[in-house]
Amino acid sequence: MKRKFESNVAAELPKTRDSEPNLPWKLSAEDLDKLNPHGEGVKTDDISSPPLKTRAIFPILLVLTIFVLLSQVVLDTYIENDNMLQSAAKMRQSAAKGQGELAALQVKVAQVSEEKNRLGENAIRLEKRIEDLSDQKELFTAALESLTKKNDEIIIEAPVVSEQR
Repeated sequence: MKRKFESNVAAELPKTRDSEPNLPWKLSAEDLDKLNPHGEGVKTDDISSPPLKTRAIFPILLVLTIFVLLSQVVLDTYIENDNMLQSAAKMRQSAAKGQGELAALQVKVAQVSEEKNRLGENAIRLEKRIEDLSDQKELFTAALESLTKKNDEIIIEAPVVSEQR
């Protein structure tokens, strides 16, 4: 027995090719006689026609399905991108609006702090006036008390008339 790879396959290849028929669309009449030993009639039109004369519906549908799926993916990506752009624009608008409101609030806070400072100054001035008025009130009440006190000793001096004429 021969072991594997002891024989030269390349040298034996031409021997085997001689007994094989040609490809189906290149069959000759001799090859057909070898294949059909009973001598049944074979139409020669079948031999000259191309093999696999089938409809290509499956590959066409496959390509069409792949195209539709890819189109759907592209369309979904476009729609999602557009939605993201719109949401980003809305976020930018809301951020700008928020910054505007923040600036307006800062201006109002500055106005309120200025008004608070003015009211504080006015309160200080009023406190000073109240102190001055209370001092004046004390003086006034002291003066009134001194005027309203009855002195039992009222000295009325008569004017002295001199007689020199």
